[in-house]
Amino acid sequence: TVRRNVSPIAKKTQLTVLEILLKEKNVEKAINYVQTIIKQLRNNTLPLEDVTLYTQLQKPIDAYENKGPHVRAAELMKEQGKQVLPGVSIYYVITKGKGTIGDRVKLPENTKQEEYDGEYYITNQVVPGVEKILAVLGHTTQELLKDHKQQTLAGF
Repeated sequence: TVRRNVSPIAKKTQLTVLEILLKEKNVEKAINYVQTIIKQLRNNTLPLEDVTLYTQLQKPIDAYENKGPHVRAAELMKEQGKQVLPGVSIYYVITKGKGTIGDRVKLPENTKQEEYDGEYYITNQVVPGVEKILAVLGHTTQELLKDHKQQTLAGF
């Protein structure tokens, strides 16, 4: 939960799952909580601030050989006239669309609610933050990703 390049919703989800498991010892509640977050991400109902990624620029923009999403965000910030130097906080949202992650970066103030890529946040942020915790308890990533209201034939 202390990593800087993780969205607030990923941190909050991981922390809440740990709290549910440690305080209430309720694995099913923890799984249901994650599934609810996944549904909200898929429906784009979480506020943009929950999916905004924050990191820090370590060196000048031109010094980066590989232009990851944070470098692309820094370029966008610079285009808007903001001073972008090493050590400055960079913030961005990954939006839906084609191309690389860097191609889909937008600054939060230029992003509409329905534009963020919920699947990106599910696959790269939320699920990785909780899957190892739940795997120790015998639960799979597939369980997290299925809609908890759906029934399988085995459930009847």
